[in-house]
Amino acid sequence: MKVEHFILAKGSSIDRDTQVLSVFEIIEQMQIQSPKFPVNVPVHAVIVFRREEEQGVLVEPWRLSVTDGSKKTLLSQNLEVKMESDHLRQRVRVHFPIQITHDGTYQVQIAHVNQASNSRVLEIDVKAITDIGRKPLPHI
Repeated sequence: MKVEHFILAKGSSIDRDTQVLSVFEIIEQMQIQSPKFPVNVPVHAVIVFRREEEQGVLVEPWRLSVTDGSKKTLLSQNLEVKMESDHLRQRVRVHFPIQITHDGTYQVQIAHVNQASNSRVLEIDVKAITDIGRKPLPHI
């Protein structure tokens, strides 16, 4: 299986009756204003996997990780993704915090544990503002 879609958002929900997935406030960049850092920002990762193999139940190990601009790992979480034999796609939602420690580009990656080349990376530019007395900066 491979990653077909991978997005970060501030929220997501699945309708109980229709199983329709809704994603709220997709995150491409952040501006965090706080008197002190680190700040934990809760996010939802929505990952859609697509079947490449023809038949059978698939169970594969994946890893979700977050690194900051200095390549320090802030989060590493293993996921077991199971796709039933009659499914062409499987969606996974993961709720976790991104610990913002400073300005910079943070990377969120979903990677197959046994196939390093099978991965997707999202880069999020973060502007961290510690002087909360000043006017917020315009969106970056």
